[in-house]
Amino acid sequence: GPVRGLYLGQIDHHKGIDLLMEALTGMLDEDNGLEFNFGGVGPMEAELTAFCARYPGRARYLGMVSGETKAQLLRDSHFVTVPSVWNDNFPRTMLDAFSNGLPVIGTRRGGIPEVVRDGLDGIVIEPASVELASAMRLYLGDPELRLRHGASAHERAREYTLDRQIGQFESLYRKLIHRA
Repeated sequence: GPVRGLYLGQIDHHKGIDLLMEALTGMLDEDNGLEFNFGGVGPMEAELTAFCARYPGRARYLGMVSGETKAQLLRDSHFVTVPSVWNDNFPRTMLDAFSNGLPVIGTRRGGIPEVVRDGLDGIVIEPASVELASAMRLYLGDPELRLRHGASAHERAREYTLDRQIGQFESLYRKLIHRA
C-alpha cells in the first residue's frame, strides 16, 4: 500500500512549509507510492492548496485537524515531518508522532534535535529541501528502518508522559524544600 507522510502545524514559512512542498515536488511526480497529508492553518494556505491540487489523491490539505480526525490521521501515517526553519522550542507534533509510534524527520533547529535522536527515533536534517527529500526517500524505501525508528519513538514518548513530568517536579520540589 501507500506510504503516508504527515505534517501537522502552522501553514507558514517559518515552519518549513515551502521547504516541504519543494522536497515533495519531485517525489510526488514519481510512481513511488508516497502520499502526503497536511493539517493546520496559517498564511500559506493558498500556496498549499494549489500545491495539493497538482497531486490529486496523493497530496491532501485538510485544514485544521483535531480530536478524532487528528487521531485517525496519525494512525494512518507512516512518518511525520517537522521541517522548521526557525528555532522551535518543542513542537507538540513530535510527541503526537512518538505516541503513535511514528518516526519524525525533523530539522536541527531549537529543541527538535533534543527530542528526536538522529538514527534512533527519526532523522535529523538541516532545513534544506534536498535533505528533507532524501530522508523521506529513506523511509519510503526502507520499511524496516521506519518501523525500528517508530518503535524507538514510541518508547521515547513514555519519557515525556505527564506522570514522569509530575515525578520530576515532585523530586525537584522536595530538593528545594530540604534546602530551605
